[in-house]
Amino acid sequence: MSNVRGSEASCGDRNEFVEIYNQSDDTLDLSVYRIWDFDDAPPDEICPWINDSILMKYPAVRINSTLIYPHTYALILDKEYCIPDTTGGNWQPYAIPDSTLIVTTDETTIGNGLENTDPLILFSTVDPCTTSFGTPNDSLDNFPLDPGDGISWERIYLELPDEVSNWHVCIDTSGCTPGRENSVCSVFDLAV
Repeated sequence: MSNVRGSEASCGDRNEFVEIYNQSDDTLDLSVYRIWDFDDAPPDEICPWINDSILMKYPAVRINSTLIYPHTYALILDKEYCIPDTTGGNWQPYAIPDSTLIVTTDETTIGNGLENTDPLILFSTVDPCTTSFGTPNDSLDNFPLDPGDGISWERIYLELPDEVSNWHVCIDTSGCTPGRENSVCSVFDLAV
């Protein structure tokens, strides 16, 4: 979610997120992964979420850990996600399901603050496990591009590679599905 709903002045980058799904049968430690938006800053470390005020709205999410269990979701949230918004913006706007692992980065923002055209790469520092979103040189295919205000990009088929044809804008009425199955998965499966 790079283009959060509402004015950048009211909610800024605090509502940006990256969703991770562990499709393996193993528990993975996200602390050995880095996320990078290909900007000048070095890749961000993934760290446990330690601000327990998130439990006021989401009492059953998992925090204080970087372990993502098999076939479950994690959300990388901006560290400022829980800071109250006094400008009337969208404060903690997402319906995050129970047992979703919440993590953050070692910086204030995810990358340099996600832009609509930022590609992302998530890579392990200990093994060759890597996943990506978008083309690092966006002049090659103009992807990613702006999905619309408050709308996220979703991968269609997890087992297929990162190609433009394997991504679609979220079709859920909320604009995103953080911590649960992507809205486009079932639609595209029905079309096959």
